Amino acid sequence: MLRLLLACLAASSATGGLVDLHDGNFEQETQCTTGATTGDWFVRIAPDKCEPEWVAKLNALDAALREHDSNWINVAVVELATNPELEKRFNTRTFTVGAGKNLLFVRGRMYDFTLNETNTTADFLRNFTRRPKNETIENGGRDVGLYIPRGETWYTPLTDKLDEFFEVVDYRMMSTGLTVLAVGLIVVGALVPQEHNIEAEKEEAAKKSD
Repeated sequence: MLRLLLACLAASSATGGLVDLHDGNFEQETQCTTGATTGDWFVRIAPDKCEPEWVAKLNALDAALREHDSNWINVAVVELATNPELEKRFNTRTFTVGAGKNLLFVRGRMYDFTLNETNTTADFLRNFTRRPKNETIENGGRDVGLYIPRGETWYTPLTDKLDEFFEVVDYRMMSTGLTVLAVGLIVVGALVPQEHNIEAEKEEAAKKSD
């Protein structure tokens, strides 16, 4: 449904209009964690269907950006309900989409504009992406932004298993078990004769016999 709506609003991303991002093209299009050679990206991440009012707002933003002779900011939409890989990627322990997120991806970092809709304008975003990184807004910079969750990697199955393990393990039991193990090792270490102590005792015994 979204793709049909976007197709009616804009022929393709090459000629402007919203880009429909999904599991199959997200990283290829945005390159947000690789080279970012396709420009910066303002993306509405919706938990289900993207709301019609946001489709209209994003199209207006895209049209305003394309009025400039040079435009490096792409505008796109992601619907997590039909994209399980992206849903897993952007709903983590430290970051959740909730009712929807407006994210600006700028050269390997992302910035959350969800609660800053008043600054979601073509002029502000153009100026913001030009600012130097690692400087405060007060000093004319755009700070370091947020870490971009990575997609699937060769070690993802291993980390998934670890996540499952720690989700079911009672941390209090683990803590108690580790404490008992540590105390046991200390006691064993104290009871086992150390080589240097044995040598010292032999020398002391030899002195007494002399």
